[in-house]
Amino acid sequence: MLRVVGPGRLHEGELFDLPEGAVIGRDPGVEVRLDHPSVSRRHARITAAPRPSPEPPLRIENLSSSSGLFVDGARLGPGDACALAEGSRLQIGAVLLEVLGPAETEPFCSPIPLDDAPLDGAAAPVFVITRDGDACGVQFAGRYLDLQAAAARAFAALAASPSQVVHVWDIQEAVGTAGVVAPLVTAIRRAVKSLLDDGALDEALLRGLIAQSGSGDRLASLESLDRDALLRRLVLSRRGHGYVLCLPPDAVRIVDAG
Repeated sequence: MLRVVGPGRLHEGELFDLPEGAVIGRDPGVEVRLDHPSVSRRHARITAAPRPSPEPPLRIENLSSSSGLFVDGARLGPGDACALAEGSRLQIGAVLLEVLGPAETEPFCSPIPLDDAPLDGAAAPVFVITRDGDACGVQFAGRYLDLQAAAARAFAALAASPSQVVHVWDIQEAVGTAGVVAPLVTAIRRAVKSLLDDGALDEALLRGLIAQSGSGDRLASLESLDRDALLRRLVLSRRGHGYVLCLPPDAVRIVDAG
């Protein structure tokens, strides 16, 4: 069986049977429906392992050419398949699941790291940026920010040196001809504002992260700012130089999936 950990229009702990041949996706007609915009209509399929085989009896195959599929942190490319064992951890799009067997495994409660497991005791990053060729996406707690690829690449350029000035021309080099830096920075601020407006990101958490970034802002001074001003402190303009992403280094993670 599969157990949902989150996120999306799904109930945490919801269980799905996992029969051979089952298709997992967003389409209403599939056997395992995951109603989340990051999931393809037909995202993955469960198949039987060749018999006799030392592998577990079930395998998962990636049917999607664009959306991510990760098994225990390892990326599956389109058409690739791998064995599913009891306790396997899946990330389908931004939806997190685990495979249950006779003995229930320990649940996990944050997005699966896309390249490897976190070190014991390491803090989970707040923002995870995934780069795969020209594609780039930014997640917060498993939710994709509403950013075009150019704005996501600008976010990645800033996140590569958090709390430090990143010159405009370095950001432009990361973006290429796909956009102009200033409007892309505005798009980043708007995407984070959507998280705040939806209640997905707690404003107190964001103020605390900015205060911890070494930007010189004290928490008390940040509490007096309205939301728009707070977002301008998050991505701070240094006129004539560039921009600073005012987050501590452990709050961001960049993953090169390609």
